[in-house]
Amino acid sequence: MSAADDEGLFRRVHAEMLDSFDEELEMEIDDDRLADLLGEMSDHPAPDTLDRKIYFRELFRLQGELVKLQD
Repeated sequence: MSAADDEGLFRRVHAEMLDSFDEELEMEIDDDRLADLLGEMSDHPAPDTLDRKIYFRELFRLQGELVKLQD
């Protein structure tokens, strides 16, 4: 890969990560609102889920791999 290709790849991955961070923030806010609403309406405990930090760390890593494969 040339330096220009590396720079283009870096910019694409960077843009994807920024977009993903924005989406993550929006989802986190929505999750909190939904949890509050559901907590008021239900006596059932919340199901166990994967930690969001682990999930998104792996998601970003895989997105980077996908960009490499697409190139």
